[in-house]
Amino acid sequence: MQSLPTLIKENLSKREEWDYDIFELERLSSHRPLFYLGFDILVEFGILNNFKVEETTLRNWLGLIESSYRSSNTYHNSTHAADVLQASACFCRSQCMENFLDPTDFLALLIASICHDIDHPGRTNAFLCSVSHELAIMYNDSAVLESHHSAVTFKVTCQSAEQKNVNIFKNLEPENFKMIRKSIISMILATDMTQHFEHYNKFLAVNLKCGSTEEGEEGMVPLPVSQENKSLILRMAIKCADISNPSRKISLARAWAHRIVLEYRDQIAEEKSRKLPLSLPPFDDIPKSQVLFVHLFARDLLSAYYEFLEFGHLTDQLNETFEYWDSFNEENPYPHALTLSTSSTST
Repeated sequence: MQSLPTLIKENLSKREEWDYDIFELERLSSHRPLFYLGFDILVEFGILNNFKVEETTLRNWLGLIESSYRSSNTYHNSTHAADVLQASACFCRSQCMENFLDPTDFLALLIASICHDIDHPGRTNAFLCSVSHELAIMYNDSAVLESHHSAVTFKVTCQSAEQKNVNIFKNLEPENFKMIRKSIISMILATDMTQHFEHYNKFLAVNLKCGSTEEGEEGMVPLPVSQENKSLILRMAIKCADISNPSRKISLARAWAHRIVLEYRDQIAEEKSRKLPLSLPPFDDIPKSQVLFVHLFARDLLSAYYEFLEFGHLTDQLNETFEYWDSFNEENPYPHALTLSTSSTST
């Protein structure tokens, strides 16, 4: 993308680093991180050639997708989508992913990451079902948000009457589009936390190994992988990217923890005002809530996938961040005020 402001260009040059500061890009871009980061990463992974997409179409699409996220959400906004995209791209650059997947798989994962929480209302599935929200009724109380995100992704991209020249899929062959659409929907639906352990257990059962090879015409080559296992690798990738915050460096993990707590507390306040049963814990103790989340959901899933990717350094960071959260107690209280920060270094 030409004529980028110098500070944004400098920030984007660090996008391959796991400790990349998405909050800095949020600030520099006036809350348009998905537009800038999305363009650079999708171009890096070959969308212009593989999808026969013009740069103008890609920019139009990214702008429309970002505007379809709700900036009023403290957590489920376009900055979170950009963060998940950045994590997914880090996974895609691993040799293990290259062994098992092709460029189209990578692009499907990156697009799913960009769109996985589009038009999120800042409320959980449990809340939407509790109040008989129109989305809960539409999707029969099952994977309500994830079904909505999937539907909005393709409605905005393929059926936008107001915006012309935004369909990044328009030059794909029908069969290729059908395959990519199926993959994107599968990945977005996989972010439903009620299916968390099902995906995790399937991944463990398959026991994929990064370095598995067989004799080929030109020496040892990676073992072929079934389409079902390809899909499993992709679903695990987006799931791990979606909950990767606890494996970021501490300043980033802390900033994300504050944002999710603020959003959840807003839901709790609405539930109380409407005299509804509370569908979330009170989050009075931020470190304790993070310890619980990592213990129940994040640690096993992330550790298993990082082992597959041979990204042991990320498991080390996960453990370091966990120990940080676990260090706080009555004698050593958490010192940081709960604020919505645009900087990972703010306290």
